[in-house]
Amino acid sequence: MYNLNIEDVVLSIENTPVKKLNGIIYQKYLNFFGNTFMLDVSQKTNFEKLEQQTNLNRFKLPNNDIDIKKIRVFFMHTKITKILEKKFKTNLKFDSVDIWIDNKGYKLSPHTDDEQIKLSLQIYLSKNNQGTTLYDNKGKKLYTFPFEYNSGYALLNNKYSYHGVEEIQSNGRTSLYVRFN
Repeated sequence: MYNLNIEDVVLSIENTPVKKLNGIIYQKYLNFFGNTFMLDVSQKTNFEKLEQQTNLNRFKLPNNDIDIKKIRVFFMHTKITKILEKKFKTNLKFDSVDIWIDNKGYKLSPHTDDEQIKLSLQIYLSKNNQGTTLYDNKGKKLYTFPFEYNSGYALLNNKYSYHGVEEIQSNGRTSLYVRFN
C-alpha cells in the first residue's frame, strides 16, 4: 500500500528551514515522505467521528486500523523525534497519530492546540482542497499552507500559534496528523 522510509522523512525535516512569523514557529514541507510514498485511504469504510468533534464534519481512521498502527510505529522512531527536537530546540515525545477526512462544510476557527501538545505535524494526503491557515492573535490571516499531496507543516505550539481551517468547499480533505508532547 505504501513505502515509509525513515531516512526520507529525516532528510525532509533536516533540510527544511524553521520559520518564524509573528511568534509562530513552523516548518513548511514539500514531498515530506519522498518520492516512493503513496497512501490512498479513499476506499476505506471504517472512518469514525472524532470524540471531541462529533458536531463537525471530520472523520478519522480508528486506532485499530492496520494503516494507523503502521504509521504510529513509524512516527515513534527515535530518528524522527530527535531531528524534530534539534530543529525546534525542544524535548519531544511521540504522542499520537490520526488520519482525518474533512468533508464539505468542515471548518475550524483560529485556535492554539491543547497545551499538552508541544508540536503537531500535518501532512496532506489528498489534493485540491484548502490548507491550514496561520493567524495572528486577533484572527487576521497570516499564511495558508498549500494543500498538496505529501506536503504539509510542523507547528510548535505556543501562545502565538493560532491556526485553523476555512470552511471546506468539497469532500475528501485527507491528512495525517501527528502529535508530540
